[in-house]
Amino acid sequence: QTENISYEQIEENELRELLNKLAVESLSSAISFRVSQYIESFSAKKAFSAYKLEFIEGLRLYYHETNPLSLKEVAEQWQIDWAKARRIFKLRELIQDIQYTSEEIFMSKIIKRTSIFFTSEISSNSDNFKDVAMEIRNFLDDIAFKEAFAEIVAPRSRYKDSLYAQILRKYLNSCVPFS
Repeated sequence: QTENISYEQIEENELRELLNKLAVESLSSAISFRVSQYIESFSAKKAFSAYKLEFIEGLRLYYHETNPLSLKEVAEQWQIDWAKARRIFKLRELIQDIQYTSEEIFMSKIIKRTSIFFTSEISSNSDNFKDVAMEIRNFLDDIAFKEAFAEIVAPRSRYKDSLYAQILRKYLNSCVPFS
């Protein structure tokens, strides 16, 4: 019996590792896609087109690892009012868009990794599909997005350490500054 438990524990640990790996991959892909999409959207908005090149730097300042600035402080550095900075960054909307995209990517990765029997079982029954989608949403929400949403309403001095913030910082640090 102890052998069965240990094998079950090993399988459970392997599954947990796989899910966490897929979550990080999905979140990384979603951040890259959505941040790029936001930057591209600035070209279509005349009032914000001047901030297209500064958006990445603004996010870097806001999500800085050791001394994050508030959105108000970023606005002061840019010499714009706080309301305009809020309209430029749309932090809640950005997180929501990244969340939805992460869920889609995660679901497709799960479906690709599971057996044909399992996926046909899910896709043939809409309730099963909805249940799996809801479980994925809850899983990603628990490991990344609940804390990410809490961070954007917290005081500036709070270090942003959610999985979302960590992966976003990694992405932002990989971005080559525009010249």
